[in-house]
Amino acid sequence: GTIVPSEISFAGALTVGNAGDGSLTVQQGAEAVATSGGKGEIDIAVLAGETSSATVTGAGSMLQGKSLAVGGGASAAGGHGTLSIASGGLVRVADAHVWGSGRVELTGGTLATDPTTLDAGGTIDGSGMLSGAIADAGVISASAGSLVLTGAVTGGGMLAIHAGGTLDLRGTVANTLTLDFTADGGTLLLGALASVQAQIAGFGTDDAIGIDGQAVI
Repeated sequence: GTIVPSEISFAGALTVGNAGDGSLTVQQGAEAVATSGGKGEIDIAVLAGETSSATVTGAGSMLQGKSLAVGGGASAAGGHGTLSIASGGLVRVADAHVWGSGRVELTGGTLATDPTTLDAGGTIDGSGMLSGAIADAGVISASAGSLVLTGAVTGGGMLAIHAGGTLDLRGTVANTLTLDFTADGGTLLLGALASVQAQIAGFGTDDAIGIDGQAVI
């Protein structure tokens, strides 16, 4: 379905793909918001074998709930789920879980949550902002612009910087993670409160590392 300039509310679970493939688009300033006393669960591709997606795009467009699951439901992995958040779009939830068959694509949008759990096989990719703490067992990659991570990152997964991508870290990064420059032309920016203990791999002559926005390497 598609939601255009308007607002809808949901009390229970907003499920995209439960007995077959599904899609949801929130655009042109529309809002899909959980009611204050409801369950507020947002699930994308709940059952195995499904391929489902949700897109939030355009200034003022918002998807808001209490929990988010991509590639499954609140308690179990499911099918192939994709959440796309484009420029001007906002997804705001108390906690997010990206299962191993889940993918979050950012093209200028914001995922506001604390925390995010990213399972092995799951991906978060693109440019935009991901706020809050992250438990990363998958791959988070910056490409085609700047990807800002505001919170602490823990886990045994990977942070990747592709050519033309900038990874802007504002919190701590655990030494159990790997930070990989996958191609020349990537940039790592460290905010004033950033502390990166991850092993850095693939740093090349056309890559850069900056502190508070100033390239120093």
